[in-house]
Amino acid sequence: MAARSRPRAGQVKEEVDEERSIWSQIRSDAKRVDALAARSNDITKKIVELSEQQNAAEARGDSPSPTIDAELEKYLRDNIRLTEEIQNLIESDSGNDLLKSLEILSALRDAHEPDPTSRSGSAGKSQRERTTKRKHTETLDDRDSIAAESPGPGGPSPKVSISTSASRLIGKAASRASSVPVVREPSVKVDDGGESADSTKAEKHKLQVDTEVLYRNKAKAAEGEGILCRVTSVIGEGKQRRYEIIDSDPDPPTPAQPYRASVNHLVAIPPITANSTLPDLPAKRHVLALYPGTTTFYKAEVVANWSAKNRKEKEGKGGEGKDGVAELFVRLRFEGEDEADREMSVERRFVLPDK
Repeated sequence: MAARSRPRAGQVKEEVDEERSIWSQIRSDAKRVDALAARSNDITKKIVELSEQQNAAEARGDSPSPTIDAELEKYLRDNIRLTEEIQNLIESDSGNDLLKSLEILSALRDAHEPDPTSRSGSAGKSQRERTTKRKHTETLDDRDSIAAESPGPGGPSPKVSISTSASRLIGKAASRASSVPVVREPSVKVDDGGESADSTKAEKHKLQVDTEVLYRNKAKAAEGEGILCRVTSVIGEGKQRRYEIIDSDPDPPTPAQPYRASVNHLVAIPPITANSTLPDLPAKRHVLALYPGTTTFYKAEVVANWSAKNRKEKEGKGGEGKDGVAELFVRLRFEGEDEADREMSVERRFVLPDK
């Protein structure tokens, strides 16, 4: 299958190590803030309880307890100390704080964003050149990739969460921590190509974990129309929803690198059980199809009419697919082939309408 490596262009080992060091410090400080905020909450509850006891004593006409007064004073001082420590961790005059670290990390990340211009060689038309290109598909340096958000090897970076009590204590500092610019992804218009646009839209909103998808981003693609990926996580809700995806067949032994994409860049691949229920494909129809032996989609043309009804008699003869379902294939001719009569068979579910 197609080999892909996904290095972040322009980075050397020292720069990567610097980002990891900063990110580790941010995580450590964030955990410290959470712990301090939790202690502050506990102390606040005790202060409220002791104050109620003193008020109740005064209401009965009794003198307030000096012991309780001493405890209240101690808890109040402890709470003030915790509040100051939380504020110093988030924002301090020395500049060695969470806000400053986040600014530095953001600047380092922006400095290493890759040039979207294609880095691959010119597209030859011979079969030998075409095969070589398909086996070395251009890497995806998505601005929204998790690799850019989390320099560490441990997967997606956790969000820094601060409790309600801590937010109330630090006020302005906490509000400033959320001012991180967001890059809006360009939308991609989807055409049904014969299949209902409403159904295509419905499928997009039904993307779930483990769904196979075509990741199509013209601004990033250097070869073909997109690659085959798999959804590993659904993040956010509504217009802010993003999908974490990975290459369906990364270059071994390199582990699959997760990326984030909006629904506008994804097209759901039907499950194998849907092969025999997909719409008919007439000859001469222009489609996007998975090139055999790769994970890259290219423009192609249907050679002969394909109909699930007409192929039912052949089910089982071509071999059983996964889950005991017969794999149905479509005869295609890919664009750019030197051999005008060269035809290839592609499983029906990997043949998608071209816009």
